[in-house]
Amino acid sequence: MINENDLLLLSLLRQGVPFVNRPFDAIGEQMGLDGADVILQIERMRKEGYLSAIRPIWDHRFFGYQGAWAAMKFSEQSLEQKLEIIGQHPGVIYMAQRDHEVNGWFYITAPGGHDLEAHVRILEKKTEAEKTLFLPIQRILKGAGEMRVFAGGVPEQVNQTAGSIKRTGETKLTLQEIRLIRLLQEDFLLTDEPFRRMAETLAIPESAMLHLLQGLFQKGYLKRIGISGGSKPDSQQNRFLVVWQIPEEKINFCAERFADFPSVISAGLRPAAPEFPYTVYTTVESKELETLELLILKIADKIGHWPNRVILTVREFRKTAIRYFPRELDAWWARWKTLADPAFI
Repeated sequence: MINENDLLLLSLLRQGVPFVNRPFDAIGEQMGLDGADVILQIERMRKEGYLSAIRPIWDHRFFGYQGAWAAMKFSEQSLEQKLEIIGQHPGVIYMAQRDHEVNGWFYITAPGGHDLEAHVRILEKKTEAEKTLFLPIQRILKGAGEMRVFAGGVPEQVNQTAGSIKRTGETKLTLQEIRLIRLLQEDFLLTDEPFRRMAETLAIPESAMLHLLQGLFQKGYLKRIGISGGSKPDSQQNRFLVVWQIPEEKINFCAERFADFPSVISAGLRPAAPEFPYTVYTTVESKELETLELLILKIADKIGHWPNRVILTVREFRKTAIRYFPRELDAWWARWKTLADPAFI
């Protein structure tokens, strides 16, 4: 059972770990505890499921990253092997088998300078996929962009079409800052002096390390290091993908009606394909499939009874957070870019 002291710790960690030599001592001072007790409390709450991992909370708009869904058709027998090949791409952060003719779905990310479709077409050739759907977001109709959702935390809208926001020259990252960003994406150390340990890895003084952290914060890339989740929920809702075939002239009308349904977590416009004419993708929360079907009928009563389909997730093979500046991505591209159509290079 969570107690008042646990709630206080959650509140302090949401505010962020202080950028000081002994951050858990600083948190402990506000709780009447020493740093070692704070660390023990964090470890206990994580085991009990009341506390998410301590990690950097980024402002993802600044990184200029892009992401897109893609789906490929494989035989049932080869699906797992083919997804293993897809998973070798450093930017693939989600993979699943879905109950659809095109059964291998994945979410792929890359820096703004890359052509995501080129990466997908390379994977298409490597896996010898029978059919491929490339499904970048064209417009967010409600809720969160996936780039923020996959990064974890409270969803917020991200412009995945533009890929980045304009910023002045002073906000460009240095090579040392990129090294630090890579390091911050590792597990945050639950030790008395975590920043000193990071400084040792970077082979710089701790004071320089803390200065780099402050720089990432001031430039806007780093919001804080802490948690974004809350206490353990009382009930578990399932999330379902529901796709709709809605005429272009009705999109704005439907987007306004989606706002009336809290269970519609997100909605986005994506390209249609001859064999897959659905353009509006919604993520809908429901405890079970039976209640979902009733909810879809209620939504249809408001937006119109357009053709729709629930695409169930059969099993997930990967679900991880976005990793910025992975060294492996440049090596992957250098090795496989010859498979890309020259138009993409």
